[in-house]
Amino acid sequence: MSSVATRSAEDRYEVSVHTKMEMTATDAMATNMRMTFRNLLL
Repeated sequence: MSSVATRSAEDRYEVSVHTKMEMTATDAMATNMRMTFRNLLL
């Protein structure tokens, strides 16, 4: 019983970490695009 709860908690933690990593990567890509556009405009 407790092992199942622990496993689901670990899964949830893993999912949140992956989501954070994906959001960070997307954020970095958006920042790079913004910088590129700014460089093109200058």
